[in-house]
Amino acid sequence: MVFIINKLSPCFPCFKTKKNTPKEDLFFEKIRKIWPTVPDQLKEHADFCEFLYTSRLIFTMVGYKNSLDQQDEETAPSEMRKVIHFSEVDGQPCLWKEGRWVHWDDIKEQLICDPSRKEIVSRDDLQTVWNYYYNPESGESGLCPSSRYNNVRPVYLLTQKEMTALGITRENPCLLQVFTSNNSMIPKLSHVGLRIINQNGYVYSLGFETPNTETPFPQQKITGSYDAVISSLDYDEFSNFKTRRVTTFARSEKQFQSALDKITEYSQRDLRFNRAHQNCATYTTDIMRSAGIEPPSIAAPALSALEEWVNDTIPYVGPTLHGTGWVIKRIFLFGAELPFLGHGVRAIIFLAKKINTLFSALFLILLGAREGSEPKAEENEVDNRNGLTYFDRLYTKWNDLFDDKRCVAHSVKRFVDWQLEEQRDRTLTYGYAGPQFYITKPIEIQTV
Repeated sequence: MVFIINKLSPCFPCFKTKKNTPKEDLFFEKIRKIWPTVPDQLKEHADFCEFLYTSRLIFTMVGYKNSLDQQDEETAPSEMRKVIHFSEVDGQPCLWKEGRWVHWDDIKEQLICDPSRKEIVSRDDLQTVWNYYYNPESGESGLCPSSRYNNVRPVYLLTQKEMTALGITRENPCLLQVFTSNNSMIPKLSHVGLRIINQNGYVYSLGFETPNTETPFPQQKITGSYDAVISSLDYDEFSNFKTRRVTTFARSEKQFQSALDKITEYSQRDLRFNRAHQNCATYTTDIMRSAGIEPPSIAAPALSALEEWVNDTIPYVGPTLHGTGWVIKRIFLFGAELPFLGHGVRAIIFLAKKINTLFSALFLILLGAREGSEPKAEENEVDNRNGLTYFDRLYTKWNDLFDDKRCVAHSVKRFVDWQLEEQRDRTLTYGYAGPQFYITKPIEIQTV
Protein backbone atom coordinates (compact mmCIF):
# COMPACT_ATOMS: atom_id res chain seq x y z
CA MET A 1 0.00 0.00 0.00
CA VAL A 2 2.83 2.40 0.92
CA PHE A 3 4.51 1.54 -2.42
CA ILE A 4 1.34 2.51 -4.34
CA ILE A 5 0.92 5.78 -2.41
CA ASN A 6 4.57 6.72 -3.05
CA LYS A 7 4.10 6.08 -6.78
CA LEU A 8 0.95 8.22 -6.88
CA SER A 9 2.29 11.11 -4.81
CA PRO A 10 4.09 13.00 -7.66
CA CYS A 11 0.80 13.25 -9.55
CA PHE A 12 -1.54 13.52 -6.59
CA PRO A 13 -0.08 15.61 -3.72
CA CYS A 14 -2.92 14.50 -1.43
CA PHE A 15 -1.35 11.01 -1.46
CA LYS A 16 2.01 12.29 -0.33
CA THR A 17 3.24 10.47 2.77
CA LYS A 18 3.98 12.50 5.85
CA LYS A 19 7.65 12.80 6.63
CA ASN A 20 8.49 11.20 9.96
CA THR A 21 10.57 13.32 12.30
CA PRO A 22 13.07 11.34 14.41
CA LYS A 23 12.09 11.42 18.07
CA GLU A 24 15.33 13.10 19.11
CA ASP A 25 14.62 15.97 16.63
CA LEU A 26 10.94 16.39 17.53
CA PHE A 27 11.35 19.19 20.09
CA PHE A 28 13.92 20.98 17.93
CA GLU A 29 11.41 21.08 15.05
CA LYS A 30 8.72 22.43 17.39
CA ILE A 31 11.12 25.13 18.57
CA ARG A 32 11.94 26.06 14.97
CA LYS A 33 8.25 26.84 14.36
CA ILE A 34 8.42 29.36 17.22
CA TRP A 35 11.95 30.61 16.46
CA PRO A 36 12.60 30.16 12.70
CA THR A 37 16.23 31.32 12.94
CA VAL A 38 17.16 28.85 15.69
CA PRO A 39 20.77 27.65 15.17
CA ASP A 40 21.00 24.11 13.73
CA GLN A 41 23.62 23.43 16.38
CA LEU A 42 20.81 23.21 18.96
CA LYS A 43 19.55 20.01 17.32
CA GLU A 44 22.47 18.15 18.92
CA HIS A 45 21.02 18.81 22.41
CA ALA A 46 17.71 16.96 22.50
CA ASP A 47 17.32 17.12 26.31
CA PHE A 48 17.83 20.90 26.25
CA CYS A 49 15.23 21.30 23.47
CA GLU A 50 12.76 19.19 25.42
CA PHE A 51 13.30 21.34 28.54
CA LEU A 52 12.77 24.58 26.59
CA TYR A 53 9.57 23.40 24.91
CA THR A 54 7.78 21.41 27.63
CA SER A 55 8.28 24.22 30.15
CA ARG A 56 7.11 26.79 27.52
CA LEU A 57 10.27 28.73 28.34
CA ILE A 58 11.06 29.06 24.64
CA PHE A 59 7.87 31.11 24.06
CA THR A 60 8.90 33.69 26.67
CA MET A 61 12.56 33.84 25.60
CA VAL A 62 11.67 34.35 21.94
CA GLY A 63 8.93 36.79 22.95
CA TYR A 64 11.49 39.01 24.64
CA LYS A 65 13.93 38.67 21.74
CA ASN A 66 11.34 39.67 19.13
CA SER A 67 10.13 42.60 21.22
CA LEU A 68 13.62 43.92 22.01
CA ASP A 69 14.63 43.61 18.35
CA GLN A 70 12.03 46.29 17.53
CA GLN A 71 13.63 48.86 19.79
CA ASP A 72 16.35 51.26 18.63
CA GLU A 73 17.69 51.64 22.19
CA GLU A 74 19.01 49.16 24.75
CA THR A 75 16.24 48.84 27.33
CA ALA A 76 17.23 45.39 28.64
CA PRO A 77 20.43 43.31 28.75
CA SER A 78 21.50 42.68 25.15
CA GLU A 79 21.94 39.00 25.99
CA MET A 80 18.17 38.62 26.06
CA ARG A 81 18.14 39.29 22.31
CA LYS A 82 20.21 36.14 21.73
CA VAL A 83 17.81 33.65 23.39
CA ILE A 84 20.63 31.12 23.92
CA HIS A 85 24.42 31.15 23.80
CA PHE A 86 26.89 28.41 22.92
CA SER A 87 29.96 28.11 25.11
CA GLU A 88 33.18 29.02 23.34
CA VAL A 89 34.96 26.36 25.43
CA ASP A 90 32.94 23.21 24.68
CA GLY A 91 30.10 24.35 22.39
CA GLN A 92 27.43 23.47 24.95
CA PRO A 93 24.26 25.63 25.16
CA CYS A 94 23.86 28.23 27.89
CA LEU A 95 20.81 30.04 29.27
CA TRP A 96 20.61 33.63 30.51
CA LYS A 97 19.97 33.02 34.21
CA GLU A 98 19.99 35.65 36.97
CA GLY A 99 21.93 38.10 34.84
CA ARG A 100 24.63 35.74 33.48
CA TRP A 101 25.11 32.89 31.03
CA VAL A 102 24.89 29.51 32.75
CA HIS A 103 25.91 26.18 31.19
CA TRP A 104 23.06 23.72 30.48
CA ASP A 105 24.90 20.98 32.37
CA ASP A 106 24.79 23.15 35.50
CA ILE A 107 21.15 24.15 35.00
CA LYS A 108 19.86 20.59 34.63
CA GLU A 109 21.59 19.65 37.86
CA GLN A 110 19.70 22.42 39.66
CA LEU A 111 16.35 22.75 37.84
CA ILE A 112 13.67 20.49 36.39
CA CYS A 113 10.38 21.01 34.58
CA ASP A 114 7.49 19.78 36.71
CA PRO A 115 5.23 18.13 34.08
CA SER A 116 2.06 18.32 36.20
CA ARG A 117 2.43 22.07 36.80
CA LYS A 118 4.34 22.88 33.58
CA GLU A 119 6.67 25.02 35.64
CA ILE A 120 10.40 25.12 36.20
CA VAL A 121 11.25 24.29 39.82
CA SER A 122 14.36 23.63 41.89
CA ARG A 123 15.34 19.97 42.22
CA ASP A 124 16.00 20.29 45.95
CA ASP A 125 12.89 22.40 46.66
CA LEU A 126 9.88 21.83 44.42
CA GLN A 127 8.15 24.88 45.90
CA THR A 128 10.78 27.24 44.43
CA VAL A 129 9.51 28.25 41.00
CA TRP A 130 11.63 29.86 38.29
CA ASN A 131 10.47 32.23 35.56
CA TYR A 132 12.09 34.16 32.72
CA TYR A 133 11.53 37.93 32.66
CA TYR A 134 13.16 41.35 32.84
CA ASN A 135 12.30 43.73 35.67
CA PRO A 136 13.59 47.23 34.75
CA GLU A 137 12.96 48.42 38.31
CA SER A 138 15.08 45.81 40.11
CA GLY A 139 17.37 44.84 37.23
CA GLU A 140 16.47 41.14 37.47
CA SER A 141 16.87 39.47 34.08
CA GLY A 142 16.66 36.01 32.61
CA LEU A 143 15.62 32.91 34.49
CA CYS A 144 15.01 33.96 38.11
CA PRO A 145 13.59 32.25 41.24
CA SER A 146 10.21 33.95 41.34
CA SER A 147 6.61 32.83 40.81
CA ARG A 148 4.26 34.40 38.26
CA TYR A 149 1.53 34.46 40.87
CA ASN A 150 0.74 37.50 43.01
CA ASN A 151 4.03 39.23 42.19
CA VAL A 152 3.14 42.70 40.93
CA ARG A 153 6.21 43.91 39.06
CA PRO A 154 7.18 45.51 35.74
CA VAL A 155 8.37 43.05 33.09
CA TYR A 156 9.43 45.24 30.17
CA LEU A 157 10.60 48.76 29.36
CA LEU A 158 9.39 51.01 26.54
CA THR A 159 11.53 53.73 25.00
CA GLN A 160 10.41 57.35 25.15
CA LYS A 161 9.88 57.20 21.39
CA GLU A 162 7.47 54.27 21.82
CA MET A 163 5.64 56.03 24.65
CA THR A 164 5.16 59.13 22.49
CA ALA A 165 3.89 57.04 19.57
CA LEU A 166 1.30 55.50 21.90
CA GLY A 167 -0.15 58.92 22.70
CA ILE A 168 1.21 60.12 26.05
CA THR A 169 0.96 63.83 26.88
CA ARG A 170 2.38 66.09 29.58
CA GLU A 171 -0.85 65.75 31.57
CA ASN A 172 -1.19 62.02 30.87
CA PRO A 173 2.31 60.50 30.76
CA CYS A 174 1.15 56.94 31.60
CA LEU A 175 -0.77 54.32 29.63
CA LEU A 176 -3.37 51.61 30.12
CA GLN A 177 -3.85 48.97 27.44
CA VAL A 178 -6.51 46.28 27.19
CA PHE A 179 -6.25 43.47 24.69
CA THR A 180 -8.42 40.61 23.48
CA SER A 181 -7.17 37.56 21.62
CA ASN A 182 -9.03 35.09 19.45
CA ASN A 183 -7.71 31.60 20.09
CA SER A 184 -10.75 29.60 18.97
CA MET A 185 -13.10 29.04 16.03
CA ILE A 186 -15.64 31.48 17.53
CA PRO A 187 -14.34 34.96 16.57
CA LYS A 188 -15.31 36.84 19.73
CA LEU A 189 -14.69 34.08 22.28
CA SER A 190 -11.61 35.73 23.66
CA HIS A 191 -9.26 36.20 26.54
CA VAL A 192 -9.16 39.75 27.90
CA GLY A 193 -5.80 41.04 29.12
CA LEU A 194 -4.48 44.21 30.71
CA ARG A 195 -1.25 46.22 30.78
CA ILE A 196 -0.47 49.38 32.71
CA ILE A 197 2.59 51.47 31.88
CA ASN A 198 4.03 54.20 34.10
CA GLN A 199 5.68 57.47 33.12
CA ASN A 200 9.12 55.80 32.99
CA GLY A 201 7.95 53.24 30.44
CA TYR A 202 7.75 50.34 32.93
CA VAL A 203 5.27 47.79 31.55
CA TYR A 204 3.16 45.73 33.95
CA SER A 205 1.40 42.77 32.31
CA LEU A 206 -1.01 41.62 35.00
CA GLY A 207 -3.53 38.87 34.33
CA PHE A 208 -6.32 37.14 36.27
CA GLU A 209 -6.28 33.34 36.16
CA THR A 210 -6.51 30.11 38.13
CA PRO A 211 -3.09 28.91 39.37
CA ASN A 212 -1.68 25.52 38.42
CA THR A 213 -2.33 24.31 41.97
CA GLU A 214 -6.04 24.49 41.13
CA THR A 215 -8.06 22.04 39.05
CA PRO A 216 -6.46 22.07 35.56
CA PHE A 217 -8.33 24.46 33.27
CA PRO A 218 -9.50 21.80 30.75
CA GLN A 219 -10.98 19.78 33.63
CA GLN A 220 -12.85 22.69 35.19
CA LYS A 221 -16.61 22.85 34.80
CA ILE A 222 -17.58 25.59 32.36
CA THR A 223 -19.37 27.63 35.04
CA GLY A 224 -17.65 26.10 38.07
CA SER A 225 -15.94 28.34 40.67
CA TYR A 226 -12.22 28.09 41.41
CA ASP A 227 -9.57 30.04 43.29
CA ALA A 228 -7.77 32.70 41.27
CA VAL A 229 -4.64 34.85 41.43
CA ILE A 230 -3.05 37.88 39.80
CA SER A 231 -0.37 36.75 37.36
CA SER A 232 2.68 38.42 35.85
CA LEU A 233 3.11 37.97 32.91
CA ASP A 234 -0.44 37.46 31.72
CA TYR A 235 -0.48 33.85 30.48
CA ASP A 236 -1.70 34.97 27.03
CA GLU A 237 1.04 37.55 26.43
CA PHE A 238 3.31 35.33 24.31
CA SER A 239 0.73 32.74 23.21
CA ASN A 240 -0.32 32.09 19.63
CA PHE A 241 -3.56 33.66 18.43
CA LYS A 242 -5.62 34.31 15.32
CA THR A 243 -6.38 37.97 15.99
CA ARG A 244 -5.35 40.35 18.76
CA ARG A 245 -6.99 43.73 19.39
CA VAL A 246 -5.12 46.27 21.54
CA THR A 247 -6.84 49.42 22.84
CA THR A 248 -4.70 52.16 24.40
CA PHE A 249 -5.60 55.00 26.82
CA ALA A 250 -3.26 57.75 28.04
CA ARG A 251 -3.56 58.16 31.84
CA SER A 252 -2.29 60.52 34.50
CA GLU A 253 0.22 59.38 37.13
CA LYS A 254 -2.56 59.41 39.73
CA GLN A 255 -4.80 57.22 37.56
CA PHE A 256 -1.94 54.80 36.90
CA GLN A 257 -1.22 54.56 40.61
CA SER A 258 -4.88 53.95 41.40
CA ALA A 259 -4.96 51.02 38.98
CA LEU A 260 -1.69 49.62 40.34
CA ASP A 261 -2.91 49.92 43.93
CA LYS A 262 -6.13 48.08 43.08
CA ILE A 263 -4.23 45.22 41.42
CA THR A 264 -1.77 45.06 44.34
CA GLU A 265 -4.70 44.84 46.75
CA TYR A 266 -6.16 41.93 44.75
CA SER A 267 -2.78 40.15 44.78
CA GLN A 268 -2.87 40.15 48.59
CA ARG A 269 -6.30 38.59 49.10
CA ASP A 270 -8.32 35.54 48.14
CA LEU A 271 -10.13 35.74 44.79
CA ARG A 272 -12.50 33.46 42.93
CA PHE A 273 -12.76 32.74 39.18
CA ASN A 274 -15.89 31.76 37.28
CA ARG A 275 -15.93 31.77 33.48
CA ALA A 276 -19.41 33.30 33.37
CA HIS A 277 -19.75 35.42 36.51
CA GLN A 278 -16.21 36.57 37.40
CA ASN A 279 -13.79 36.19 34.54
CA CYS A 280 -10.90 38.05 32.89
CA ALA A 281 -13.31 40.66 31.47
CA THR A 282 -14.73 41.30 34.97
CA TYR A 283 -11.21 41.92 36.28
CA THR A 284 -10.18 44.13 33.37
CA THR A 285 -13.26 46.38 33.50
CA ASP A 286 -12.83 46.77 37.26
CA ILE A 287 -9.23 47.99 36.84
CA MET A 288 -10.34 50.31 34.03
CA ARG A 289 -12.80 52.00 36.43
CA SER A 290 -10.05 52.49 39.00
CA ALA A 291 -8.01 54.27 36.29
CA GLY A 292 -10.89 56.61 35.43
CA ILE A 293 -12.00 54.83 32.23
CA GLU A 294 -15.68 54.06 31.70
CA PRO A 295 -15.70 50.41 30.62
CA PRO A 296 -18.31 48.75 28.42
CA SER A 297 -21.41 47.30 30.07
CA ILE A 298 -20.65 43.56 29.94
CA ALA A 299 -23.11 42.24 32.58
CA ALA A 300 -26.29 40.46 31.42
CA PRO A 301 -28.44 37.50 32.50
CA ALA A 302 -26.80 34.34 31.18
CA LEU A 303 -29.55 33.58 28.66
CA SER A 304 -29.44 37.15 27.32
CA ALA A 305 -25.66 36.86 26.89
CA LEU A 306 -26.16 33.53 25.10
CA GLU A 307 -28.78 35.06 22.81
CA GLU A 308 -26.28 37.78 21.83
CA TRP A 309 -23.67 35.11 20.98
CA VAL A 310 -26.18 33.20 18.85
CA ASN A 311 -27.22 36.40 17.07
CA ASP A 312 -23.60 37.17 16.25
CA THR A 313 -22.38 33.72 15.22
CA ILE A 314 -25.24 31.74 13.63
CA PRO A 315 -26.43 33.17 10.27
CA TYR A 316 -30.18 33.73 9.80
CA VAL A 317 -31.22 31.90 12.99
CA GLY A 318 -29.49 34.33 15.32
CA PRO A 319 -30.76 37.57 13.76
CA THR A 320 -34.29 36.13 13.45
CA LEU A 321 -34.49 35.22 17.13
CA HIS A 322 -32.91 38.54 18.11
CA GLY A 323 -35.34 40.56 15.98
CA THR A 324 -38.37 38.67 17.28
CA GLY A 325 -37.28 39.19 20.87
CA TRP A 326 -36.68 42.89 20.27
CA VAL A 327 -40.19 43.36 18.81
CA ILE A 328 -41.88 41.54 21.71
CA LYS A 329 -39.88 43.55 24.22
CA ARG A 330 -40.85 46.87 22.59
CA ILE A 331 -44.54 45.88 22.56
CA PHE A 332 -44.50 45.14 26.29
CA LEU A 333 -42.59 48.32 27.13
CA PHE A 334 -45.12 50.33 25.12
CA GLY A 335 -48.00 48.59 26.88
CA ALA A 336 -46.50 49.39 30.27
CA GLU A 337 -46.96 53.11 29.52
CA LEU A 338 -50.68 52.84 28.75
CA PRO A 339 -52.88 53.94 31.70
CA PHE A 340 -55.45 51.13 31.38
CA LEU A 341 -52.82 48.39 30.81
CA GLY A 342 -49.81 49.70 32.70
CA HIS A 343 -50.07 47.79 36.00
CA GLY A 344 -50.86 44.48 34.34
CA VAL A 345 -48.11 44.78 31.74
CA ARG A 346 -45.57 45.84 34.36
CA ALA A 347 -46.50 42.76 36.40
CA ILE A 348 -45.97 40.61 33.31
CA ILE A 349 -42.57 42.27 32.68
CA PHE A 350 -41.54 41.62 36.30
CA LEU A 351 -42.64 37.99 36.00
CA ALA A 352 -40.78 37.64 32.68
CA LYS A 353 -37.57 38.95 34.30
CA LYS A 354 -37.90 36.41 37.10
CA ILE A 355 -38.50 33.64 34.57
CA ASN A 356 -35.35 34.81 32.73
CA THR A 357 -33.47 34.70 36.06
CA LEU A 358 -34.73 31.18 36.77
CA PHE A 359 -33.93 29.79 33.34
CA SER A 360 -30.54 31.57 33.30
CA ALA A 361 -29.81 29.88 36.63
CA LEU A 362 -30.83 26.47 35.29
CA PHE A 363 -28.67 27.03 32.20
CA LEU A 364 -25.65 27.93 34.37
CA ILE A 365 -26.27 24.92 36.64
CA LEU A 366 -26.42 22.67 33.59
CA LEU A 367 -22.89 23.92 32.74
CA GLY A 368 -21.58 23.28 36.26
CA ALA A 369 -22.46 26.33 38.40
CA ARG A 370 -23.09 24.14 41.47
CA GLU A 371 -19.55 22.76 41.25
CA GLY A 372 -16.01 23.99 41.82
CA SER A 373 -13.08 23.64 44.19
CA GLU A 374 -13.47 23.82 47.95
CA PRO A 375 -13.38 27.48 49.05
CA LYS A 376 -10.52 28.45 51.35
CA ALA A 377 -12.14 31.63 52.68
CA GLU A 378 -15.39 32.17 54.57
CA GLU A 379 -16.43 35.16 52.47
CA ASN A 380 -19.36 34.35 50.17
CA GLU A 381 -20.36 37.43 48.17
CA VAL A 382 -21.49 37.04 44.56
CA ASP A 383 -22.35 40.72 43.98
CA ASN A 384 -19.21 41.92 42.18
CA ARG A 385 -20.55 45.17 40.71
CA ASN A 386 -18.09 47.13 42.88
CA GLY A 387 -15.07 44.88 42.50
CA LEU A 388 -13.87 41.28 42.54
CA THR A 389 -15.24 39.11 45.33
CA TYR A 390 -14.81 35.69 46.89
CA PHE A 391 -17.64 33.17 46.89
CA ASP A 392 -18.29 29.44 47.16
CA ARG A 393 -20.23 28.12 44.16
CA LEU A 394 -22.71 30.24 42.28
CA TYR A 395 -25.62 28.04 43.40
CA THR A 396 -25.73 26.17 46.70
CA LYS A 397 -29.36 26.58 47.90
CA TRP A 398 -32.72 26.33 46.10
CA ASN A 399 -33.63 30.00 46.68
CA ASP A 400 -30.42 31.01 44.87
CA LEU A 401 -32.32 30.21 41.67
CA PHE A 402 -34.26 33.48 41.94
CA ASP A 403 -31.30 35.69 42.91
CA ASP A 404 -30.78 38.18 40.06
CA LYS A 405 -27.12 38.75 41.05
CA ARG A 406 -26.13 35.10 40.63
CA CYS A 407 -27.35 34.61 37.06
CA VAL A 408 -25.26 37.50 35.72
CA ALA A 409 -22.70 36.59 33.06
CA HIS A 410 -19.93 38.96 31.98
CA SER A 411 -19.82 38.92 28.20
CA VAL A 412 -16.45 38.99 26.43
CA LYS A 413 -18.36 39.54 23.17
CA ARG A 414 -19.64 42.88 24.47
CA PHE A 415 -16.08 43.84 25.38
CA VAL A 416 -14.80 43.00 21.89
CA ASP A 417 -17.69 44.86 20.25
CA TRP A 418 -16.84 47.91 22.36
CA GLN A 419 -13.23 47.77 21.16
CA LEU A 420 -14.18 47.48 17.50
CA GLU A 421 -17.03 49.98 17.51
CA GLU A 422 -16.84 52.62 20.25
CA GLN A 423 -13.03 52.50 20.60
CA ARG A 424 -12.01 51.76 17.01
CA ASP A 425 -9.84 54.89 16.82
CA ARG A 426 -7.84 53.71 19.85
CA THR A 427 -7.67 50.06 18.78
CA LEU A 428 -5.06 48.31 16.64
CA THR A 429 -5.75 44.81 15.30
CA TYR A 430 -2.84 42.42 14.79
CA GLY A 431 -2.34 39.11 13.04
CA TYR A 432 0.10 36.72 14.67
CA ALA A 433 3.74 37.51 13.90
CA GLY A 434 5.48 35.31 16.44
CA PRO A 435 5.74 35.61 20.25
CA GLN A 436 6.21 39.24 21.31
CA PHE A 437 4.63 42.06 23.28
CA TYR A 438 1.95 43.49 20.97
CA ILE A 439 2.23 46.95 22.50
CA THR A 440 3.45 48.92 19.53
CA LYS A 441 3.64 47.95 15.83
CA PRO A 442 4.89 44.31 15.70
CA ILE A 443 7.78 43.20 13.53
CA GLU A 444 7.18 40.65 10.81
CA ILE A 445 8.67 37.32 11.82
CA GLN A 446 9.82 34.82 9.23
CA THR A 447 7.61 31.71 9.34
CA VAL A 448 8.36 28.14 8.35
